[in-house]
Amino acid sequence: MRPTLVEVKDMHDALRLAVLALAAAALAALARGTRRGNEDNLASVTILFGALPVHESAGELWQEGTAVHRRALHDVAEHLSRSGALRPDLDVERCTDLLRMCFGVGAWRTLVQECGLTWDAAERQLAAMARGTLLHP
Repeated sequence: MRPTLVEVKDMHDALRLAVLALAAAALAALARGTRRGNEDNLASVTILFGALPVHESAGELWQEGTAVHRRALHDVAEHLSRSGALRPDLDVERCTDLLRMCFGVGAWRTLVQECGLTWDAAERQLAAMARGTLLHP
């Protein structure tokens, strides 16, 4: 990310900018972590994803895995909300949904496998999408 110059009017502005910078760093770390999980487990996820329509227990396994992921994303959403970094029109539940859109298996699968992005490019793109979608302007 390219640094930008921002005029700071007072201490409140400085604090707001610091909170947003920390939130952006947290989202970048979340992108790295979810990337690692998706990249390291690509073969397993691909097999499970392919089995969803035909194997009776595949859906249950998928639900279990996504429930764990959703709970972790909910914790991130709560942190963003408490810190004041979250856009004012978003609540924790909607933020959780949007985090899943940005960092769920589907996002990684679409960008890497279907669109042909590298893992590095997908990580940068998803982190940028999350920042623009979730953080207070």
